[in-house]
Amino acid sequence: MKLFLAIAAVSCLSKSTTLAFAPSAHHNVRSATALNAKVGIYYSTQTGNCETVAGYISEAAGLEIADIGDATDEEVAGLDSIIVGAPTWHTDEESERSGTSWDSWLYDNLPNIDVSGKNVAVFGVGDQASYDEYYCDAAGELYDLFEGAGCKMMGFTSTDGYDHSSSKAERDGKFIGLMCDEDNQYDMSEDRAKAWVAQLKGVFGVGDQASYDEYYCDAAGELYDLFEGAGCKMMGFTSTDGYDHSSSKAERDGKFIGLMCDEDNQYDLSEDRAKTWVAQLKGEGFF
Repeated sequence: MKLFLAIAAVSCLSKSTTLAFAPSAHHNVRSATALNAKVGIYYSTQTGNCETVAGYISEAAGLEIADIGDATDEEVAGLDSIIVGAPTWHTDEESERSGTSWDSWLYDNLPNIDVSGKNVAVFGVGDQASYDEYYCDAAGELYDLFEGAGCKMMGFTSTDGYDHSSSKAERDGKFIGLMCDEDNQYDMSEDRAKAWVAQLKGVFGVGDQASYDEYYCDAAGELYDLFEGAGCKMMGFTSTDGYDHSSSKAERDGKFIGLMCDEDNQYDLSEDRAKTWVAQLKGEGFF
């Protein structure tokens, strides 16, 4: 099996938008982002369950969260990547399924914001025991409307380990994002959130050598270790020449384990680096 690793220049959570898994006062809010990008995490809630899950995501990502009802259109428009989450309250409905601020925001605000090309990941909260036919349906509504607005949808997850009969948050046998059940599987939510954030780091990850020179592209190193540990043949090592960082978990024996890009400080080099790397992969027999 052949694998290459690339860190896409994608922004995920803004420092002004709390993706910090810290919805309540007892959570520690951190502005430093492990995803290193302009990313926002937005939720809305009826009972507090969605806020709890947003808090888990926030802690794992090192970012802050905000209720979508408190967000301005300009704030959302200024992001590169967005994580959005909702509960399902109005079951068996075709629209406005969450019973929260999302129900008006999706139809009144979203159409007036240019989100085309932004990276979006969705999470949802539902009750499999009481509403097994409508599990996390509102997350499916978020997915459909953001995708319809031209966003690049990311963060699909397996349906394994869940106990529901149907869900509008499924596409081709997978969930469209992170689904949590705080009523029946509350003990799984935090670990599910951590695993999902680790997955998004690989998709959203971009290194900033100026602000995070000690942790440059660390998430790429995590991908490398896990895929190599699974028995994959790793390809595409590159030189560290021309970079300005002090350390990185994406280095092995003085080389990067793949293509590393810095869209904050060396954006003018990324395209040429990508072209050179693809040529290298062709020579290594990857394609």
